[in-house]
Amino acid sequence: MATKLRDFKVPASIVTGSDESALREVFDRINNSGKRLRRAEVFHALFSHSETNGDSVKAISDRLLNLNFGIIDDNTILHSILARRHFDITRDLRREFEPDRKLGLDVLNGETQEEAFAGGSAGLEAAILFLQRHAGVPHVAFLPYKSLLVVLTRFFSHHREADKRTRLLLSRWFWRAALAPTLFRGSATATMRNLNRLIKPGDVHGSVQRLLETVPDDGTYAYPSAARFKTNEASTKIILCAMYDNHPRRIADGQRIDRGDLAMTINIDYTAVNAVSDLIDRSQLTDQLSLSAGRKFLLIEDDVDLTSAREFLLSSSTGIDDTDESMRETRRSHFILNEYADLAARNDFKELVRARETSIHDHLKAFLDKKMALRFPGNGSLAQFDLD
Repeated sequence: MATKLRDFKVPASIVTGSDESALREVFDRINNSGKRLRRAEVFHALFSHSETNGDSVKAISDRLLNLNFGIIDDNTILHSILARRHFDITRDLRREFEPDRKLGLDVLNGETQEEAFAGGSAGLEAAILFLQRHAGVPHVAFLPYKSLLVVLTRFFSHHREADKRTRLLLSRWFWRAALAPTLFRGSATATMRNLNRLIKPGDVHGSVQRLLETVPDDGTYAYPSAARFKTNEASTKIILCAMYDNHPRRIADGQRIDRGDLAMTINIDYTAVNAVSDLIDRSQLTDQLSLSAGRKFLLIEDDVDLTSAREFLLSSSTGIDDTDESMRETRRSHFILNEYADLAARNDFKELVRARETSIHDHLKAFLDKKMALRFPGNGSLAQFDLD
């Protein structure tokens, strides 16, 4: 095997010339046969020029790190750039910035490549801030579906000044879409294209109303089960948003865990696994209970170690210098209620996990009920009416 690998001949072509556009065309044709590159990789090679002052998919990703939302993957950034310009993100990339392209765009005629990158970056930033400040999604690892970020990017690229009422309705749509029973059963790309189509530049109120029409306004939603917790699953990411909504506190000083804490702890991962710890060892539980959200809690990187955190949460006596009320509030923020003290004292870990699972489920339901606001009036802002 070593000999075969050592002697294997890798085909390579050397293309010389000073016409950069011709060289990029050769690259595109070569890499659309055989084992194809991802679209984001082709897009980067075709359109990320050295003279664009860092305007590339990678540069946008790096800039967005300042929002403490985590690393946005290349394909999501590419789709966001494309969605801002036109709802169909599946279009041919090769002619994206050619002036004679036939596809009509939703941006000014003659928009340059640099302007497209800047516009996509600004739209993404606005969408992320909406998720963090209005929808209750603190980090991309807590985001149920990345395709929703693309749709929101298109919305805020064209409706940056959306008012408070519009943002409230958009938050309702976001959570209904995340839980809609049929919305994401097919292709995520097709779903993005269909939702993007509903967002029209210059029609902010119509855009949000059309989005709301795609999701039910009744009791057909099945809420995630706190009996199953897997950080790479959309249902668990929704549970994590509800857990963060309970304002979890640091064990060391009782301060709230903020988005910067999450970003530092999750780091380069695409799931929240590094920010989630086991309150109870799996060996103490049945196989079914070992999957429960009731045995999980948020613990950040520079807080106390896991052993100390467990001792604090499960014991009534700690060595932490703080008031009793503050300690109780920290425990409550991690769904450790006063009435669970006897369970912990008896080492009845099975019942403790079941009790926490119930508490997490109850908070999850309250969180989603508030965010989705089913059967509440969905009328738009008064700003859409001419009252003169």
